[in-house]
Amino acid sequence: MKKAKKIRLQGHVPHHAISKAKKLGPLAAGTEMHLAFILTPHNLKGLEDLAAKVSDPAQAEYGEYLPTAEFIKGFAPSKKDYKAVKAYAKGCGFTITEEHANRTLLHVRAKKEDAEKAFNVRFSQYKRTDGSNFYAADRNPEIDAGIAAFIEGVAGFDSSVRRRSYHRVKEGRNSAPFVPQDILKAYNLTGVPQKGSGQSIALFEMATYAESDIAGYVRKFQLPSPKIKNVLVQGGQGERSTKRSPWIYSWPLR
Repeated sequence: MKKAKKIRLQGHVPHHAISKAKKLGPLAAGTEMHLAFILTPHNLKGLEDLAAKVSDPAQAEYGEYLPTAEFIKGFAPSKKDYKAVKAYAKGCGFTITEEHANRTLLHVRAKKEDAEKAFNVRFSQYKRTDGSNFYAADRNPEIDAGIAAFIEGVAGFDSSVRRRSYHRVKEGRNSAPFVPQDILKAYNLTGVPQKGSGQSIALFEMATYAESDIAGYVRKFQLPSPKIKNVLVQGGQGERSTKRSPWIYSWPLR
């Protein structure tokens, strides 16, 4: 049987993190890895142009985000390509853990040994100078040329990136409200005017919000009345409520 041609993807080795760490040895045998195949959207240039417009206040399309159905119609990878990636993942011995309606991601679970064999890599454990560990592959993943044309990358190849909050709650303030000054500190907004003139705050939540909460916050900290703009995402419903949740609005930070 003719061996399938392989192509190496790029950008999957965290060289900077590795250069500042000590290699401890191979990642433990049997380690369960959670990976995700990232598929290239259809009409990528058109999607990039649209993303720029909905993010630019000067454009008529500003804030007009596409409902899921419209995104799928205009930009989702084809069903054929998605099916091919699923078949490839199963052929590698991976377990599919999550599929997405927009077909841009396919989540899988794999044993370290199966991932190494499938992608022709070796995973190692590293220790940072602060004593914490991370894993990474020794080279970029290799995949069949037949699916490489519509694979943007494979997420989960290393754990070198650490997410951290820029806000630190002072001792004794665990029950205190999140005051306007905290917002300035949390996002390191040193260049923002003290009264926050012209600034906006966006909050994303999974339900409706209570206008009374906003009014109470405004009164508590003597803030100017906010100009609220609701942005519905992926077919969300816009009824306002006396219950708590999503608000996307703009107001001075004070």
